[in-house]
Amino acid sequence: SPPKPKKLPPLKGGAAAPLKGNTSSAARPGAVVSAAGSATAPAAAAATAAAAERERKFVEQHGFECQPVQVVVTRHVLLQLAFLDVTRRRKAIRTLHALATGAGESVSKRLDGEHLFVARPPGNKTTGSDVHCVWERGSAARPFFEAAGAEAVRVWSVETSEAHLEEVMSYVEEAWGYGSLADSEAGSFPMGTNNELSHPGDQWHPVHSDEGGDVSVPYVIKWHAVSDHLSRLLLLTEELLGEACDLAQRGFHLPLLLDAHEQSLVPPPQPTCSTLLVGRSGTGKTSLALEILYRVQETNSARRAARDAALRERASGDESATAPPTPQELSAIEGGLPPHTNVLFLCKSVTLASRVKSHSEQLMLPLGEPPADSERLKLDFSAAEPELRAPLFLSSSEWLVLLDRCLPPDQRWFKSEQEEAQFKEAINGTGDGLASLLSHMELAEGDDSPTRSTGDARGGAAAAARQRRQKGNAAPEARRELLTFEMFEQLFQGHKTLRSLSVSTLYREAFSYIKGSREAMKTKEGYLSRDEYIALASKMSPLPAEMRGVAYDAFEDYLRKKRRHRLYDVCDVVFHLFTQVRQGEVRHSPLHRVIIDEVQDLTMAELALLHDTSADEDGFFICGDTAQTITRGVGFRFTDVKLLFGGRPKLAQLKTNFRTHAGILGAANALVGLVTRLFPNSLDRLDEEVGHFGGPPPALLPDTDPARVAEMMLAADDIGLGEMGANQVVIVRSASAKKKLPPLLRSGLVLTVEESKGLE
Repeated sequence: SPPKPKKLPPLKGGAAAPLKGNTSSAARPGAVVSAAGSATAPAAAAATAAAAERERKFVEQHGFECQPVQVVVTRHVLLQLAFLDVTRRRKAIRTLHALATGAGESVSKRLDGEHLFVARPPGNKTTGSDVHCVWERGSAARPFFEAAGAEAVRVWSVETSEAHLEEVMSYVEEAWGYGSLADSEAGSFPMGTNNELSHPGDQWHPVHSDEGGDVSVPYVIKWHAVSDHLSRLLLLTEELLGEACDLAQRGFHLPLLLDAHEQSLVPPPQPTCSTLLVGRSGTGKTSLALEILYRVQETNSARRAARDAALRERASGDESATAPPTPQELSAIEGGLPPHTNVLFLCKSVTLASRVKSHSEQLMLPLGEPPADSERLKLDFSAAEPELRAPLFLSSSEWLVLLDRCLPPDQRWFKSEQEEAQFKEAINGTGDGLASLLSHMELAEGDDSPTRSTGDARGGAAAAARQRRQKGNAAPEARRELLTFEMFEQLFQGHKTLRSLSVSTLYREAFSYIKGSREAMKTKEGYLSRDEYIALASKMSPLPAEMRGVAYDAFEDYLRKKRRHRLYDVCDVVFHLFTQVRQGEVRHSPLHRVIIDEVQDLTMAELALLHDTSADEDGFFICGDTAQTITRGVGFRFTDVKLLFGGRPKLAQLKTNFRTHAGILGAANALVGLVTRLFPNSLDRLDEEVGHFGGPPPALLPDTDPARVAEMMLAADDIGLGEMGANQVVIVRSASAKKKLPPLLRSGLVLTVEESKGLE
């Protein structure tokens, strides 16, 4: 456990602002009001400080650490607590604390005669602000699926009256009924509900949604362990966050309760080797990444608090100690604390990086860590600050741009902020990586150069802007263009190589092996020679050795076309940065932990750059799935990643799917099995994933005419959806395919594969 400060830090501001149901100044503990009805400033400040001190002592007296019973709650209960006023929050904390100390039954009465109890605060004498916690204890008959403590209780609801206790009891029994449908070999199973959108603002007690048809596939109910961080957030909100806020509206999270296998996969604070985690979509890879982020930040936060407390004590003991402490003094203060850990979370998709960042910030809120300024963090990183306040959350393109900024200006790859922005927009664009800054590519007859359509509004605006910038300049610098797959396809239109190899194969061989391999990064030119490429083992490149000469001919032709048209590709950027890192030219903050999600969408060259940039090669947590590769030109295998780290990392698998039911998983497993059999070296071989709950297989429509599909989907009968809404999405292969959909489908939510990735 991270070290805890001896006492909570002093106030940053006033007492926590009154929330819902607590709007008067008299409702605030300790508010002092004059006879005229207005609080005098000195008296109000003293009362505020006294009230905060009382709350601080209350939190210390009602701690949850090292208690004999672990108390776990649902997301719904966390929201209920956020909606309570301060008086009821105190009562709820007292009740939960009684459960944690093992005194739950002494303050409770049975609801169903066997399993369920309802608890009230111990010694509660007041009425009108009641709190009733509905809870149950794990038993041999009803074991907990999650890896809770040996003694644990589940809290299902925090009610403000006894009016809906029967409904809560019915909800719990139905959740057990859904759970009993789960396919579990361990004898225990997760609870289920068919409504994961229940919110106290709409319906105070938890509910299951109405049955929508004959088949109802439940969701897995997730649980969170109550901790001292929750008490501080609820009762010392303004002191903790530096401002008053509505927690229910702002949103916060506690870490998910992990099962025993997931717990074993979380690296220790000082890992001795990196972790490679393989799992299909929905198996909990990102949840584990969030758990690691939380634990690291919890330790960093406790370290800062302990250091700040020691420095305050030093200053109060010696009024003349205004100078900052010397390195020797800091070393003495920090001697018993774990070192600060800088973390980078990286993935291909800017959308996924943003979503994980948002969720992580809500996890950090109970730690008293408000969202960090992303731009400030990037500046600190490029300024080589030894300690970063928060983790960096970056897409792969944002990472390359940030690393480039760590070089001296005359050695940078990108020559302007505009070029940086165009690079990031191109990589993060939709439609197989098609740069949204480029319009549809067309080839003039007899010309192999990729050109823009003059009818594109964005392209026209960009050209006009360039003309304005270049006005008055006799010799404007020629622009470079980032190569996309579509441009590559245009360059090779009608090429003789296409008689034997497809464009996709040429693209993959060029940017996964000839230029995108770690071996290529070690060459002088940034790509393998013909002999080096042909000599690659068959497991490294799936292309037969006898065809590699043809692929290399095409690659050499590509190099000539690239120079002629002033093109560059992502591998050029990676090689430039890799060379600068090897030469010691890149100056930045140390990276102690690197978490990579959806790693299968990165090339080995990008991973080699990350490996050489980090401060600890044992600090990597890498997760992904080769069956989910969506980036063109990437041939990825976890075996190659192990070799990058000298074969030391352990390879683990998650095979229980918490998101998808068995009907869909059966179809997915069949498809993966076909790919594995027909293309043995294309995927990592894994155990088949399993789901907790059964369900119908996906519907395959043999009629692929979009108009007929739209007619069927929107039919106003038991089969159709009636109308497109938030519960349906149309996924297409590329941005251009969106335009081909009939208007009825276009009016709904339409995403490319890249846009939808990670948003299931």
